[in-house]
Amino acid sequence: MTIPPMNPKHLRNLPKDAYEGMISDIKEERQQLARKDAELAREQMWWEEGMRIFIAPESGEWTPSTRTLRERIVLVLLDGHRDRAWRPVEIIEALEARGWLPDAPSAAQMTRNRIGSMVAKGELIKDALGQYSLAPDIWNTHLLRHEPGEVS
Repeated sequence: MTIPPMNPKHLRNLPKDAYEGMISDIKEERQQLARKDAELAREQMWWEEGMRIFIAPESGEWTPSTRTLRERIVLVLLDGHRDRAWRPVEIIEALEARGWLPDAPSAAQMTRNRIGSMVAKGELIKDALGQYSLAPDIWNTHLLRHEPGEVS
């Protein structure tokens, strides 16, 4: 879009359709910018969530002790194949094998409850009765930052 020089004589000589065309072009450009702004806002949120999951703010490195149970579950599932469906007992066993299970008598139930809340939030997909996999958005966040199977 090219804005004509703001010469009053020049503007007086423009036909009405020239004004309407410029106004229409400006409106269209503003709509495109609004769409681009919304797209960038979504992308920024996506990256911020990825950073929150994978990078500990105080040291710049991820450690299990600095992560929530939700984040630990995500990392366990990321370590598997993308198409794999996990049973809660498998998730609990994987967390325990890594030393990531919460230190509480009800750790298994806490993990099952967290799995349920992650399904409710759309972070996990219920593939079949008692089988869960990560939502595509979480996989995509991971794949931009790590090689498949790498969880660091």
